[in-house]
Parts: sequence; structure tokens; C-alpha cells
Amino acid sequence: AENLANLIQKNASVALDQTEQAENEKKLRTLYGEKHSRFQELESLIQEKNDTREILTNFINKLEDLTGKQTEFREELWGGLVDHIRIDEKSSTVIFRGGIEITI
Repeated sequence: AENLANLIQKNASVALDQTEQAENEKKLRTLYGEKHSRFQELESLIQEKNDTREILTNFINKLEDLTGKQTEFREELWGGLVDHIRIDEKSSTVIFRGGIEITI
């Protein structure tokens, strides 16, 4: 963005070949668009990682609160372990948040 602003400022103050100026400006705008898109992708990835960290932190806190033998089903613990379940015609696969898969 700064390079583009400098190029426009230079064009306003110095006589330049306008064809070359337009090509340079187009290149810089394209480069800026690519960099901005990558920036947005990285921001999204960071948000996903932060969300995952929050989920796992909450799960760990719930595990730390457990005392003694667990003899009953606890939905919040199950939900903290399981990422998703894939059901096929002949089997079902439980995919845990850590990437472990168990086919039933």
C-alpha cells in the first residue's frame, strides 16, 4: 500500500511516461490484492487456532475438576473429545479432536 501511495505521489510531482506508470500501478495493485488475500487467510487461520485452544482449555479444565472414578456418561466431556462422527453404509467412525479415528 505504501509503495502504491509513493508511486502515485511521484506521478503527481514528476513528469512520467503514463503507460509505464499505469503498468507499474497495475502491478502494485495486483501484488497488494494478493498480499491482502493472504493476510485475510492467515487471520482466519489464527482465529481457528484460537477457537481450538479455547475448546481444549475448557476441556482440560473439566478433566482437572474430575475426582474419583467416573461411572456415568457426561455429555460435556464427550462433546469435548469428539470432533465428528462419519457414518457409512457398513461402519461408523468416531473422529476425536486429536485426530484419532475409531471405526465401529
